[in-house]
Amino acid sequence: MKKAQPWIGLLARLILGGVLLVAGYLKAVTPDKSMMAVRAYEVLPIWLANAFGIILPWLEIGAGILLIIGVAIRYAAIFGSALMVLFIIAIAQAWARGLSIIAVVSVEVAPLIQAKPDI
Repeated sequence: MKKAQPWIGLLARLILGGVLLVAGYLKAVTPDKSMMAVRAYEVLPIWLANAFGIILPWLEIGAGILLIIGVAIRYAAIFGSALMVLFIIAIAQAWARGLSIIAVVSVEVAPLIQAKPDI
């Protein structure tokens, strides 16, 4: 198990870094959709939601790059993990209030995924 532990850590770091990098990139190239997605949660005032919609993608990209290249791993991993927990909490509270939330990433990636035909 000790021989596998560094490889498991590397794999987890690369997966989280890749997810953050792709999610951040997809939001950064469409800041209007990113701002709209943050506002859809109806948790923050509009001006703050818009600011988060612009700033958050760049923080995700930064944390993703740090995780992938292996710099400041602990801080980037804590930040990335905290983001994931916050996203889960935001989605859960929106769901509990009956809001329909579609993540920006799923909107951008969905056309790339082809559905299997029914047999």
